Amino acid sequence: MSAEKRHRLLCIVCPESCEMEVVEKDGTFVFPTGICHMGQDYARQEIVDPRRILTTTVKLIGGEVQMLPVRTTQPIPREKLLKAMDQIAGITAEAPVQARDVVIPDVAGSGVALIASRSVDKRGKKTK
Repeated sequence: MSAEKRHRLLCIVCPESCEMEVVEKDGTFVFPTGICHMGQDYARQEIVDPRRILTTTVKLIGGEVQMLPVRTTQPIPREKLLKAMDQIAGITAEAPVQARDVVIPDVAGSGVALIASRSVDKRGKKTK
């Protein structure tokens, strides 16, 4: 018989931002009255396998700007965020870059790609 765990969460699925205390016991979850199914799904995911979209920048060579904004195409496991940042810190991109170009196909072994968030031309070249 396992002990009961309590998790305090703030749901971020909709603008309501419901606060909840979820009780976990023997692999089942008990939710407070009034928490919608989307909030319950969010809480389960956050307790069992928390994931985050990673947004950051990569050094850009030869571009109109020096840093390229990038993001993951899907959320990655929270425990892989630091490994991903270490990997990203060691790379550079070269202009020109188009929005959604793949910068790293499999960031931190997560199976998720890191892509450019914007297009950047080479320094001195303007897009029509």
